[in-house]
Amino acid sequence: MNINDKYNDIIIGGIRSISASFPVLSSVAQAWSEIETHIYKKRIEEFISQFEQELITVKDKIIEIENRISTEEILELLQKCIVLSKDTSSHDKRKLFPKILTNIIINKEDVDHDTKLNYIESLDYLSLSDIEVLQFFKQDKSVHVNSILSFLKISRNDKRRFSLLITSITKLESRGLISESENPGTNVLSGSGTPDHWINRWKDKFYELLPNGISFLENIK
Repeated sequence: MNINDKYNDIIIGGIRSISASFPVLSSVAQAWSEIETHIYKKRIEEFISQFEQELITVKDKIIEIENRISTEEILELLQKCIVLSKDTSSHDKRKLFPKILTNIIINKEDVDHDTKLNYIESLDYLSLSDIEVLQFFKQDKSVHVNSILSFLKISRNDKRRFSLLITSITKLESRGLISESENPGTNVLSGSGTPDHWINRWKDKFYELLPNGISFLENIK
């Protein structure tokens, strides 16, 4: 969340008003103040430090392309990454923001500005679990959802974990990173009822990695 001082004051005031009637929530107001004054500051400092380290590792590549680097564009992308990074609770995921920004900067391909923003927004939208699932897919090769189930040791009877995998696949497809592909073989039913049962419909789907998905994975390496 990107909240300016005016809205932050409203939030703090509102939380304190609620905690007056519900003392159990009094710690929430204190926690919010701590987030604003300490945690966000620490996360921004962390981003800047890691971004600097990433740039150091690719210093030679930056020198090669410095004549075509747009300062205005980098400033916008930097601001986007800082805001999203500071609002990300996962330390491991926060480490990907300076990495993706660095790779976008040194990318020699002719990528338009909106596509670069899309990579960053995809990183914000996806969880680490979603990114892990994305790495199962390949370009120009159909990947059977059932094979992912086997690799992750998800039983067909484990509907909770199966549904989480479906959520990840749906999110990846919505960002244009993967697409459902042709079934190269014959469907085999599991013991979950009819072909229209949601477990059978999903486990027998095939997906492949799209060019946008390839670029996204390359940018977070």
